[in-house]
Amino acid sequence: MMNLPSFPFFPTQKGAWSELEAAFVKARDLGFKIALHAAEVINYTETKEIVMFKPDRIGHGTFLTEELKELVSVYRIPLGEAPICC
Repeated sequence: MMNLPSFPFFPTQKGAWSELEAAFVKARDLGFKIALHAAEVINYTETKEIVMFKPDRIGHGTFLTEELKELVSVYRIPLGEAPICC
């Protein structure tokens, strides 16, 4: 299983997925399952790119739009919710 955590403490960071996508394509081609954290913070553009990649699992998914929820459902991508502690 290849896992890409998100960066919730740096919500303005952009492009993390686009810079790493090729590595995850290669990992998938080698037979690895892919888990990606997405929508842990609001970043709809990157979240859509991650959903369109169709990972085997998405961690969090807290800030999915209705459109993205529908895609997650259609693609049958499981969501792993993690409780947030204060």
